[in-house]
Parts: sequence; structure tokens; C-alpha cells
Amino acid sequence: MAPPIAAAFARLPDLFRGAKGTGEVRLALGPVGESRAAVAQITFAGELPPSFFGTLEKIVASGVLVGAEVELEGARAPLVFGNATPFITGGDDLPLEIAKGGFSQASEEGNAALSRLVAKRAAELIKGRAKKIVELYAGAGTLTVLLAPLAEKLTAVESHAGSVSAARKNLARREFGRDVRKIEMVLADADTFELARGIDLLVLDPPRTGAKEVATRVAAAKPKGILYVSCDPATLARDLAILAEAHYEITSVDALLLFPETSHVETIVSLVPAQRSAGQTS
Repeated sequence: MAPPIAAAFARLPDLFRGAKGTGEVRLALGPVGESRAAVAQITFAGELPPSFFGTLEKIVASGVLVGAEVELEGARAPLVFGNATPFITGGDDLPLEIAKGGFSQASEEGNAALSRLVAKRAAELIKGRAKKIVELYAGAGTLTVLLAPLAEKLTAVESHAGSVSAARKNLARREFGRDVRKIEMVLADADTFELARGIDLLVLDPPRTGAKEVATRVAAAKPKGILYVSCDPATLARDLAILAEAHYEITSVDALLLFPETSHVETIVSLVPAQRSAGQTS
């Protein structure tokens, strides 16, 4: 764990000593700055000790946590101490806000390496610039902020409202230049989002369950290129077989070991319509 997260983790036994019930604590890095501290999102159902809130307040005051949010069973709203918004450093070296309870990669270094390689492969597929890029399962905009400068129009789709809000803030923090005409964040289910014709690049970064529904609809939309980012080899293989039936072929495969000693491998696959790569070596 990152040292700030490890330091916060070490304080949890004192915080929950005497508690009765079940709950979950999510620890993440807080705002980017000279000294980083962790933030905590706590959900709990049951009985907390009388000392809980006083101890939590002291932990935040000490700087071990920069903020915490506590959601108790039956409460109308969470209790907030300090700034509980998680952040990571994006692939462009700028702060990237993550939705509370949302997804991010396990490490900042891994996230940056993956994001930069995705942007590189995207630029190769579109040969530098695209009129239209569609990104599905966009999350808080980890890839979006690097894809935006590559397109005249970028549509990013995400179903988690908190992540869409974070993505919009992340895009607003960045200056992409006058040549980016429109960046649209859409709150919708990526699995059922309508794919219209005229897409230069379709970027998929689904959860480990994959993007089977999207893959089956690709043939009708006929994007000029597809970039598939996956953490699960089994669902990736299943979806690539569907794309192969739609007459797409692989031009490059990259694997990043972001989860050592597990079965998960972060994989980036570039695909184009079979006729476009005729005579090329891949």
C-alpha cells in the first residue's frame, strides 16, 4: 500500500474497538500536494462505540486522514469530516478526481502507465487525430483526459453518476486547446448505448465482466478502429471472438502486470476491420 494508506490502515483498530456490527472501509489517496494523506469512506450497520467519532475527528486533525465520510445504516445523509474526495495523479501528471466509492487502478504508477499506453495506441489507430471518438465505461475520465486532445468530438459514456460528475470536473480542470470542438460526458449504460455510424475510434474499458453486449452490436456501427482495455483474459477472449466474427482483426496486444500474483492482467488490444490491414504486418 502507498505509505499514506498504510498509515491510515494502522489506525483502524483503535477506531473500531468495541464496535458491534458489519461495515466497510475504503481507503484512498486524497488531494495531490506536497504531502499526501489518505481519505476514508466508511459504511456501517450496527453499534459503534461512543469514542468512534471523537477518535475519527482526532485522526483527521492529526493529518493521517485528510477527510472521512461515514454512512450509517438508517441515516439520511453521511457525516463528513474534512475533505473526503479521493484523487490520483493522471497520465498527464495532473490531479484526477475519483468518485467516492468509484473505481481507480490500484496504484498511481500503474494508472499512469496504462493511460499513456492507451493514448499512444489510440493515436496510432487514428493516425494522429480523429473526427469522432466514442469511449464506453469511461469512469471518472482516467482515459478521457488523454483521449480528448486526439478528437474533434469525444463522447464518453458512464453509468455511475458520481463518476460522471468527477469526470466533468477533471475535464474542466484541463486546457485542451481550441481544436477540440466538443467533449460530451453522457450518463448512460454503456452496454445499451446506441452506437451510430461514423465512429473513427471506439474505446472500451469495461469491468471484468467484459463488454459482450457492445461487441455484438459493433458490426452494425462499423467503427474504423477499436481499442479494448481489459483486466480479465477470459472475458476479453470471449469478446474478441465476437469481434472477429464481425470481421475485425488484431493489430497489437499489450499486457501490463498491474496486479502481481493474481490472475488479472491489464491488456490493451487494438483492432481494425480486416480489409484495412490487408498486406500489413502485425
